[in-house]
Amino acid sequence: MIYYWWLGGAQFWMFTVYDKDEMNDLSTDERKMLSRLLEREIDKRSAS
Repeated sequence: MIYYWWLGGAQFWMFTVYDKDEMNDLSTDERKMLSRLLEREIDKRSAS
């Protein structure tokens, strides 16, 4: 589970990326990708 609190939109987002029995954590590259995707989504929502 990954939790993200978007202050600008006053929203709380929760992502299920993987089951804990599948892996322990995201890799560095996966975290970077998730960060870029979140930034893109926030940019789109902020422009509206």
